[in-house]
Amino acid sequence: HNLITPKMASLEAFIAANKNEIEILSKQKVKCLITGHEMALDLQVMKKHWTGKSYKKKKRLKRQAKESIDLDEYEFIIPHKFNPKMAYCLLTKDTLNL
Repeated sequence: HNLITPKMASLEAFIAANKNEIEILSKQKVKCLITGHEMALDLQVMKKHWTGKSYKKKKRLKRQAKESIDLDEYEFIIPHKFNPKMAYCLLTKDTLNL
């Protein structure tokens, strides 16, 4: 039988609430898409990271970068994967400073 414990349910709820920021790498590992940090698939570890200083700082920087320039109006320019102060051109394959 497939029994779901309350701990598993709260882990699933946490992942669902942060689904745009979490990449599941394996049954035991996840990656934060905001900071690039890989960690154990454990609710306490994940909560600690999501409430930590590094996450909050990178999240704020990404938000500021998005607010400063609207990249949606450019067809081939997307936000840089790792640096919120940069963008990436899909056409020329160049990294751009914002």
